[in-house]
Amino acid sequence: MSRGLQVSANSQPETMHLADCVTGVEHSPDSAIDEFEAALVALAKTSGIIDAAAHPDVLAEMFIISAVSSTESYFRRLLSSLAAVCPLTAENIGREALNYSAAAAYPQELLSLALLERSLFSSKGIISKEIRRFTKFEASKHRELSAAIEAFETICQIRHAAAHWRGHLDSEGAKRLGVLVARGEVYRVKLNASLVQRAFAVCDHLVRLANQELFKFTLQQWVESRYMVLDGGDEGTDIARCEQLISVFGSTAYCAEERVTAQSLVEEMRTAP
Repeated sequence: MSRGLQVSANSQPETMHLADCVTGVEHSPDSAIDEFEAALVALAKTSGIIDAAAHPDVLAEMFIISAVSSTESYFRRLLSSLAAVCPLTAENIGREALNYSAAAAYPQELLSLALLERSLFSSKGIISKEIRRFTKFEASKHRELSAAIEAFETICQIRHAAAHWRGHLDSEGAKRLGVLVARGEVYRVKLNASLVQRAFAVCDHLVRLANQELFKFTLQQWVESRYMVLDGGDEGTDIARCEQLISVFGSTAYCAEERVTAQSLVEEMRTAP
């Protein structure tokens, strides 16, 4: 029996309903950087298969997309978690209106995620904008952090090219990446294991630097505003508030290895010159 005019194999129809693909989960007690570290370690452990793959560019594309996604998730989780424990952050966003449907979708401790629903952290300028919006910290005035954000935004442009056109650059993409395209030339991002490792390094440096700088900035604000009193204050209250900061910024692995606790932070601040 003739199959008619045909140049590729047939396929089987498959229906897809979003409700079939989701499940309820408990709120994770891990910090934003804990979740990021776990994701990046998992990606790094499996990225060794790229060079041996039949189509390494396809796998490289997937790893870069995942690394960018994990970095975006870090900033969403960090800012929303900070708003739950920091009265200064809560005040900064306190007058902003929330969509009821968005607010109803999140647990109380992460309610401020509703303010970030339409924020694409992979878009140029959004990381600095949202950090300033929530904390008043000016990332643009911090040379190293500003450079780290710029490097990440380059990775985001590569991710865009990889996700939407198999790595090929359209005229706008070439312009953003600083490629001077002559007439008749076609460019494509070099999607390989080397680029993936560089993307991992860029994302890792940005997250760790932002985490440390925002921790120090928040701690300084708490001391300056007398939310943490230190000298002459209630040590138990100061320790409890340092525990809150560790829950937001602390890497469980690092704190365990370096024996960082709320008590040790308070003692270090009290003896600092």
